Amino acid sequence: MDNLLKTRSDLGRLLVDLLEPLRKYSVPGGIYLGDAAAHYPPRIAVMEGWSRCLWGIGPFVAGGGKWPDKPGFSDKPCLSYMDELLVALTSGTDPKSEAYWGECGPRDQRLVEMASIAMCLLLSPETFWEPLSAIAKQNLYTWLSQIERCELPPTNWCYFRLLVSAAFRSLGLPMDENAERDALETAESCYRGDGWYQDGKEGAFDSYNPMGFHFYNLVLAAFAERRGDSSERHKTNIERAREFGPRFAAWFHHDGSIIPHGRSLSYRFAAVSFFCACAFAGLEVIPWGQMKGIVLRHLRYWFSKPILDKAGILSVGYNYPNLIMADAYNSPGSPYWGLKAFLVLALGEDHPFWQAEELPLPTGDICLSEKTAGFVVSRSAEDTQLLTGSVYPSWDMNHAAQKYGKFAYSARFGFCVSHGNYGLEKCSCDSTLLLSEEGRYWRERREILEVETGEDRVKFRWQPWPDVNIVTILIRLGNWHIRIHKI
Repeated sequence: MDNLLKTRSDLGRLLVDLLEPLRKYSVPGGIYLGDAAAHYPPRIAVMEGWSRCLWGIGPFVAGGGKWPDKPGFSDKPCLSYMDELLVALTSGTDPKSEAYWGECGPRDQRLVEMASIAMCLLLSPETFWEPLSAIAKQNLYTWLSQIERCELPPTNWCYFRLLVSAAFRSLGLPMDENAERDALETAESCYRGDGWYQDGKEGAFDSYNPMGFHFYNLVLAAFAERRGDSSERHKTNIERAREFGPRFAAWFHHDGSIIPHGRSLSYRFAAVSFFCACAFAGLEVIPWGQMKGIVLRHLRYWFSKPILDKAGILSVGYNYPNLIMADAYNSPGSPYWGLKAFLVLALGEDHPFWQAEELPLPTGDICLSEKTAGFVVSRSAEDTQLLTGSVYPSWDMNHAAQKYGKFAYSARFGFCVSHGNYGLEKCSCDSTLLLSEEGRYWRERREILEVETGEDRVKFRWQPWPDVNIVTILIRLGNWHIRIHKI
């Protein structure tokens, strides 16, 4: 890649280069990127492929970006691409159109995808709302308002409703304040302390803290401030992000990589969107230069990896295409959720984020104890690691034991996922203790019954079988760690 990713203009050019290849795959209702299946129907995956592009397009347009008439970044405006977006938006929400996205049911994936549309309405109504006809506006409002009535899981999904509510309020449209209040109560119920949210009552602590809960809280607080709302709720959420930010910075290594842990890893650079949202909200959780450095190094790291296929499409996988590690909700268009990291394009060149000189992470070893989450995070010149005794998710997603249950996670070494548990050669043995009664079917750590988190160690109890009790202690030792198991 010939893009140095040093400046705001470089980031704009990267966005164009990422989205231009998608245009040839446009179909009525969205973007068709292949037949790899998710747990929702293919026609919803087509809609998802289109909507996730908006996470980048909205900030790009709001920041004054003009789409070029050919691949590459230039100042010459060409409205054809934006016209295509508006055609998709109006036809997808028109019940009389063959491209209509349809009526939503409870816990429907289309409710998730409403968030990026709401963001565009908030960021740039003059582009995404004002050009629409009266009928198209009514259709869009009616379609989005389904999220006020549809059942949502008691997780980070509550923010998708909150974003739609914020968009309605900013446009002066009727909104259901009771539905908004329910979503606010759900969001607050997920908070556990020390800046950490838990994704539902029995969910895990994972990357949805920064890219989900904090990201949306910061965005909503920023828009609320623009309309003069300085409520205690937004102030509280800002302070939680301020507390969380310096500690989350410890997850990043000097080369721009991050500790891979938990689900949704195929969103890749979405993790850094936390700092982009901090910048958007004017919140300097760490010095601006360090924040800018984390964001740009992270993007440079990712685009030095083979994450694009030969057609220039973001693949499902992590450091390379890998359907085996995918979550059940990953369709071919899912990785474009990572475009949330492009929120900083909404900020002008004169913003402190862009004016700051890019700075490296502080040198020297660090070790942080995250007692609420059950983590010990450490960074040295050689590696950044996570020792975990954290909560195991009640929803046993694809490869949950590998994504949450290993003893250590490393920014340098990554981790393996299993092809199966029958036969040791199929198991992912790294950073685990595997047990078998007959030498064929192997069990690893899953649910944790008790946990104690110290300054440099984690102790927890787990049971691979009801009659087998294991106490494990993980002790950080510089670039290494010690594992002690009492079986």
